[in-house]
Amino acid sequence: MNFTDIGPTMEESHARDAFYYGPNPDARIIYSMHRDSDIGTRCNFQAFINALDPDNNHGYFAVERSSHWAVGWIDYLIITPDAPSSAIQQTLNLLAYLDDSYPVLDEDLLSEMEYEECAEIWANCYSPADRLDYLRRNAYPELSGDFRALRSAIQQGSWSDASRFLPCPSDLAYS
Repeated sequence: MNFTDIGPTMEESHARDAFYYGPNPDARIIYSMHRDSDIGTRCNFQAFINALDPDNNHGYFAVERSSHWAVGWIDYLIITPDAPSSAIQQTLNLLAYLDDSYPVLDEDLLSEMEYEECAEIWANCYSPADRLDYLRRNAYPELSGDFRALRSAIQQGSWSDASRFLPCPSDLAYS
């Protein structure tokens, strides 16, 4: 496998519905995400960045943003044509892992991102009445015991307390 196996070039990806004016038309797209990407895509994008370290990799990797009429923007993680074979191989290995084994590059990062998203949704998108209703519908049947935590979950919007009452807390991020 070689450089051309990584993905389309920036220029190719913009051929149908956009124009590319950036400095890397021949760079290959490793991974992309847009404003409305789901948590798994956002996690993988960040995991690629963490693994490839574009800030300290001699400019072989970069993130470029394009505007898009439908999704607002698209961020592309790219690799330049002058990248050494070790950087190309590292990229191909990560892509193969993502394709062959599991759709998530970093389980710990995904778990952290799910927790943060659930906490934000719980605190900012649910009123106390909505929180009580959600817990009534989704909590373990034996919802009892720690009433201080229950009150904190409902009144203050504490996700760390609310998540203790739910069998699958991360469902909140996907509903």
